[in-house]
Amino acid sequence: MKSVFFIIFLLFVSACSSAPKAVWQEPDFNYIVANTSIAEKGPTFVAYDYKNIGVEDIAPVAALYCRDKGGKQAVLKSIELRPNNSRRAMFICQDMIDF
Repeated sequence: MKSVFFIIFLLFVSACSSAPKAVWQEPDFNYIVANTSIAEKGPTFVAYDYKNIGVEDIAPVAALYCRDKGGKQAVLKSIELRPNNSRRAMFICQDMIDF
């Protein structure tokens, strides 16, 4: 019986120690620029039309835009499907929130 608990304990420890760690990967800005255009922009928002990429690829660019507009953070407000099968993502620039 003790050996069963010991095996379960070893499996638990090995599973916890092999958990993947978060890795930051620099976005491919050339790829983003080739598939994205700025639809609208202002001091408190930015909207991008994009095709062939995901909104997760545009989010770092929106974050940089909002950071340059007074140290704010980008918050995704909406995603619309456009008539030409592209999408439009609207980001709002809000004050930083500390968690």
